[in-house]
Amino acid sequence: MNQNAMKDGPIRFGCRFHDNSTGAAPKTRHMVAVDRNGRTVAVGDRVRVLDVSPDADLDEDDLEMIVFMIGSECEVDRIDRLGLAWVSMWWHCGDGTALTAVGLHGHQFERLDAAV
Repeated sequence: MNQNAMKDGPIRFGCRFHDNSTGAAPKTRHMVAVDRNGRTVAVGDRVRVLDVSPDADLDEDDLEMIVFMIGSECEVDRIDRLGLAWVSMWWHCGDGTALTAVGLHGHQFERLDAAV
């Protein structure tokens, strides 16, 4: 990643996960995850990323983007069969845009209350 990629910071929104074969969003609305406080979280809920578990073989640039997600507020894109809540961030890079997505265990995020 070029040095200016982090200059403006991330775009603070995620993208929805879509099944590329049909173009339709997956039927995962019934799936929920549980945050560090025991609160249920569903697709579309906003969460704060508290920790990440990056792969040991990530290059320095990818690792920097993953770690930068700590403290960010993101929308849950999907919840997988293991109960991981997946969130993503878009980045402005010198070469265009980049997407970083992570699957979070319950102790790694907390659900944010909806604005009233």
